[in-house]
Amino acid sequence: MYAVHQESVVVPENVDAIRAVMSAASREETVRLTDSTLGIMRGRLA
Repeated sequence: MYAVHQESVVVPENVDAIRAVMSAASREETVRLTDSTLGIMRGRLA
């Protein structure tokens, strides 16, 4: 089992929301940029 502080889960979504409101970028682009900037990996971890 892997546990993460709830505050950590909210930060990327807040960044995505702010970026989406402030620019004309698509949701997919803002998520990709945030994930890349924060080093968030996608997919399953082995």
